[in-house]
Amino acid sequence: MKKIFFILVIISFFIACGNDDDTYVPELKLSMNECVLNNENQYALVQVLDGGDEQYKIRMSEEGVVKVTRLWGSSKFYIIALKKGNVDVTITNENNVSSYVRVSVSDEIKNIEVTSDIVYIKLNDEKEIHYPQYINTGMVSLSNSYILRYDPIYEKKKVWIKGIALGKAQLSIYNAISSLNHIFDIHVVEAYDLILSRGDTNLDVYNRDYYFHIYSGNGGYKVESSDAGIGSCELLEYNGEKTLAILSNPATIKVTPHKAGAEFVIKVKDSEGKESSVNISTGFFVAN
Repeated sequence: MKKIFFILVIISFFIACGNDDDTYVPELKLSMNECVLNNENQYALVQVLDGGDEQYKIRMSEEGVVKVTRLWGSSKFYIIALKKGNVDVTITNENNVSSYVRVSVSDEIKNIEVTSDIVYIKLNDEKEIHYPQYINTGMVSLSNSYILRYDPIYEKKKVWIKGIALGKAQLSIYNAISSLNHIFDIHVVEAYDLILSRGDTNLDVYNRDYYFHIYSGNGGYKVESSDAGIGSCELLEYNGEKTLAILSNPATIKVTPHKAGAEFVIKVKDSEGKESSVNISTGFFVAN
């Protein structure tokens, strides 16, 4: 009897030791388990929060509805909408532990439209240019580093630039899933062109103030009216949209028509001798 008891004790000891060697397999926890994608939100970021490792496998219940891209060297994945439909995206780690995200794509997905702006910057000048607020920036790239220096300010959705040689360069803005969203065609110039916000126009309200803008120029502006009795003008600090890419030394011109059925000209000149003008006709005045 003593021998049997001793053998049972020994067996229990080895069983206990064997249990100590069992590997605990954690549950694969994700930052989300469902999402809805559409044309307003074409992708979602999913992260492995717990139980993640360096090796993952992706499986989809239906091909072609979405694609999945892993953010290099991380446990983050972009789920990108391709077409309308529903799909379960399963993420599995090297321990064969899985979890899934149930994805619904509610729209027929349109291709992302690439927008663009032309920017002028004077040689050795610095400025900040803003890109559209809807872009969730992933990367900014420059086509010609001999022409321009740049520094992205991602949190404020703008880029600092400095012209270092005359010529042209292209600054491309990519979103978080590496799709091209916006292009700045940048011209480094010796002097800015004088660009006004309005061309020839007709004003029809008596003694009402209108505001034109100097979008681009070299500063030191002088503005005058060809006939102040018909319409007067005054140079003001710029009060227009501050994020326009075209802006270089902007200013505002207040124009007030005084006489109906006549014409006058607003003339603008900058410190580099560049000139521009707006021909204005005053129609039959309408009461305010």
